[in-house]
Amino acid sequence: EELNGLFEKEDWENYTIKVHALKSSSKLIGATALALEAEALEFAGKEENIDFIDKNHGMLIQHLTEYKEPLSEIFEDADVQPEQGSDLTPETDSLEDVQADASEADNVMEEEFDGFIMESIYESLKEAASMGDTEMISGIFSEMEEFPLPGEYQNIMERLKACFESNDFEGMISIIEENENE
Repeated sequence: EELNGLFEKEDWENYTIKVHALKSSSKLIGATALALEAEALEFAGKEENIDFIDKNHGMLIQHLTEYKEPLSEIFEDADVQPEQGSDLTPETDSLEDVQADASEADNVMEEEFDGFIMESIYESLKEAASMGDTEMISGIFSEMEEFPLPGEYQNIMERLKACFESNDFEGMISIIEENENE
């Protein structure tokens, strides 16, 4: 809906920022074809190639909506319930133990997801900083405001923003390289 709204308003600057974010998110979940389409539209936006955007926006939206159903199944809010015929018995486990195990697994997955998100953010910021692309960096920081960052990343992001505010792109790259593999 956001992309369609920006497309209809012909707000190409914010459209470009949103397709960049879509590109990064698509890479993150392994939707390579969608990421490539978003990247092509991102470059078209940067080059103000509106004809390309007009010709290809609809296809991007169509492919994006194809992910709605499979992703909704993954993110459904499901209760932990023993399946009929499962090996959950009073002697082996309790529902509380199963729920605790599920909660622990969720925490591990959340930590891994946070790591993937930060890796994607670092990659995008590093690319933008190496090009000195202030619009792209501003867009990334703006997008990040919508997502709560884990505490350990708050200080890193504050340092990156400080470098950006003083146009220290090399400093940004240095900070990213220090933290990329953590």
